[in-house]
Amino acid sequence: MDAPIRVGVIGVGTMGGHHAGNLGYGQVSGATLQAVMDLDGELRAAVARRHGVDLQFDQTRDIIGHPEVDALLVAAPDGLHAKLAIECLEAGKPVFLEKPLATTVPDAERVVELETGIGHRMIQVGFMREFDRAHVEVKAEVDTGHHGRRLLFRNVHRNAHHPDARTIEDVVTNSMVHDIHSARWMMEDEIVEVYGQAVPDAGQDPGTAQLCLLQVRFRNGALGLLEFNTKAGYGYEVDVEISCEDGVITSHTVGTPVVRTRETLRQAIAPEYTGRFGTAYQDELVAWAASLEAEKPTGPSAWDGYMAMVVVEACIESVKTGQPISIPEFEIPSLYR
Repeated sequence: MDAPIRVGVIGVGTMGGHHAGNLGYGQVSGATLQAVMDLDGELRAAVARRHGVDLQFDQTRDIIGHPEVDALLVAAPDGLHAKLAIECLEAGKPVFLEKPLATTVPDAERVVELETGIGHRMIQVGFMREFDRAHVEVKAEVDTGHHGRRLLFRNVHRNAHHPDARTIEDVVTNSMVHDIHSARWMMEDEIVEVYGQAVPDAGQDPGTAQLCLLQVRFRNGALGLLEFNTKAGYGYEVDVEISCEDGVITSHTVGTPVVRTRETLRQAIAPEYTGRFGTAYQDELVAWAASLEAEKPTGPSAWDGYMAMVVVEACIESVKTGQPISIPEFEIPSLYR
């Protein structure tokens, strides 16, 4: 395909707007922003005007079915992801789907069943840490084999602020799903047991979580510790560490200068996620566009999204019951091997 892939973006709020910007400002080689869809007419028009886009829609079926749209990027609310992914597949159009794949395991399973029935991968899920240099470099070092077996995975994921109390379901499904996928990807193994605990938001219902801690056990016996803080107060930070038989490999993602002045030592930290993962968001779309051009799928698959949701639901159950939850082993469909 000599011409760039014409992408339609469904949902142009915070995340969708960021993706639309990367496409519209020419940051994604091999792809261009062709159309936008959002129920918010003013927002939709503003994004279209900013990027010189003529095709605007307020119905998903219209943008999915439009003959001048080659592929879709879905950044709609989480609860619509599975439904929209299915509509894209049924229309025969590849889709970049923001995480999570779905908000329930049965919905995620329906997406996987449809894609496996088609016989080739059409979905890339937006687990952008696979394209983040810090994560990639840690994994590459571990993959050399020089440090022996992977023994422990640690992940910290801290937001600066959040205006409202968040439920444990929202925290794990929307945010910690990233950490869960990172654990599976970087440890190259499946999670078979989880134990979750949460600290409720101050003065809020016990069903909320300001901080959530997940302990996981992998199939090969390795362990994991995943921490998420909804409002740590100081900035946005995501780091990872893998302890091996012979060495510990740790990411350091704060690349700003260290300032020593007036009896203080300080270093600036990104205020929010687009600052921390801006390059990764761009690179995942570049890889997606290249995979469509080459007809060779890449990146996180629908199966990755499905397995992440299996672990998500087990974690939520564990937090609510106060008990460890075992996760059965699943046979990976041949499409995803």
